[in-house]
Amino acid sequence: MEHIDLTIKSVIESINDDTTAEIEYSYNQNVKTKEDGIYLLNRINEIIFLNDIPQSFLSWYHLWLVSINYFAGYHDEAKKSLNFCDNLFLNDEQKKLKEKFAVMFGFHEFYNDWNIFETENIIFHYRKDKNSKTDIDAFVLSRENAFIKIQSFFDSKIHRKIDFYLWDSREEAFSVLQRHLGFAIGQYYLIHNAADQSIGHEITHIITHYIDGAKSITSLICEGAAVLFDQSPERDNIKFAKLMMEKNNVTAVDIKALWQNFFILSSGITYSTAVVFAQNLLNKFGKEKYIEIIKTQTYDEVCFILGKDNLEAVIEETQEMINTAL
Repeated sequence: MEHIDLTIKSVIESINDDTTAEIEYSYNQNVKTKEDGIYLLNRINEIIFLNDIPQSFLSWYHLWLVSINYFAGYHDEAKKSLNFCDNLFLNDEQKKLKEKFAVMFGFHEFYNDWNIFETENIIFHYRKDKNSKTDIDAFVLSRENAFIKIQSFFDSKIHRKIDFYLWDSREEAFSVLQRHLGFAIGQYYLIHNAADQSIGHEITHIITHYIDGAKSITSLICEGAAVLFDQSPERDNIKFAKLMMEKNNVTAVDIKALWQNFFILSSGITYSTAVVFAQNLLNKFGKEKYIEIIKTQTYDEVCFILGKDNLEAVIEETQEMINTAL
């Protein structure tokens, strides 16, 4: 597993540093399957036993065990590792990471009264509140069906069930998670979502993260795919983009500029532009080429896949569709 050994190299080089930034980057790039995670766990254990490890790295090590075990689907082991950190000296950065893992992974005491329901592909975590307006059975069925439909298109290498946290209150979610709903973290097969958010958006993010051969992510491409496959009712994305442009006094969108920085315009404009572009790519070049685009996502790589003239033509056509006045 040479690709995992790149992560091991980062671990060794970081033993005497008080950071795991390089390890985290290498982990995200190289660890994609359950076998990868198990191999990485075993190799890190060897490093720990064969080296004189400073206390600061031991703290990182046990936090890493939380991360890798959760990725691999070993929830109980991840929680044990997190609890063991209570016996260690943690610096401020490590304390923040420990708290982040606790609230993201459902290990915080806040989740003690939450219920768990498993389907074939998803583990749902939710709090059954008598005042909740969410039909849990319908919610579960719609998300499971969305997973099946999206996965049938992309055929990704999914090695474990998605952990799906369902929140009734966005305000409560923000107070606990310190970030707004909804979001997916592909690295951990993790989704936190509000009940009223689109059915398949975050599920698409997880599935496309594990496409065999996936190399890079750009917001324009990955968000375009997530909106395209979000299982929402038919809508006129071109019209919506134009309305958002009028509302925000924007006269034109530049797709290559959005490819470089997706957040230079309001989300209403960028997401609707991304999905129109995604639909055009799929319509013009077909499923096989579109999946190749999802694997690479950068402008240069997509130029290589489609040919620069072909890519420039679909960019120009998409911009013309959106930039003409209502």
